Amino acid sequence: TVREIAFADLGIEQGSQPIQMLKCLAAARGTIDAERIKELVTGASLPKARVLRLRQLLQSLIEIDGDPIEFKRKAAMYSCRFDIRLAGDDGFRTPAGATWLDFTFHERADGRIAVSLLEKRRFRGYGSKDDAGNSTGEVVEDSQTITRVYSLDEIGLRGRREQLTAEGVAFVKLLRAGGTTPLAGNEMVMIKLAELLREWTGLPGEPIQMAKASRKWTAVFACSSAAGAPRGTTTGADVTVTARG
Repeated sequence: TVREIAFADLGIEQGSQPIQMLKCLAAARGTIDAERIKELVTGASLPKARVLRLRQLLQSLIEIDGDPIEFKRKAAMYSCRFDIRLAGDDGFRTPAGATWLDFTFHERADGRIAVSLLEKRRFRGYGSKDDAGNSTGEVVEDSQTITRVYSLDEIGLRGRREQLTAEGVAFVKLLRAGGTTPLAGNEMVMIKLAELLREWTGLPGEPIQMAKASRKWTAVFACSSAAGAPRGTTTGADVTVTARG
């Protein structure tokens, strides 16, 4: 069953805090760090209060018992107990807490792109418990590896007639140059590439920075290539996405 509801029917404005909170969760694919809420949602109230307002809104819309948004105390994160994403979002499901520094893009010799991501997990180790029964052991951090495969079309780097877009060509050049490429008057292309990568990964911030001193674009993520010089046509049928630990 699909049900569409206008903001007016909800009795709430599109720019209200609960809707901002909902959009942030959608962009983060359902899991978000409590500290990120302070940065992304306007207002002086605490993250707990902001999530509470959204909980109340969802519970008024959907008559299902239980909490729709769970707080994972050990990781200090809020996680939806339902699937949520932005309309048209078919991007890479980036784990909560990841940053651009955790990514590595590598163009393989067969033309595919291996994208490595260090996914960090935090939990409390064994130890004594407080009066409420909660573990008071030290916080332990580990990591794991995830691998996914996408086509260049799915990432949005290939246009019609099976050719790389201008952003796709710029991306391949960036990989083959080891993460830096001259400014060369391609500012709008690089800005659009950065926007595409943000949308595909769901990460905020700038994945590509312009260094005026060296007159080069520099990738925040690590990148490399085992292929030759860039071409204006496709370099491979698939994109491999890997997260390493």
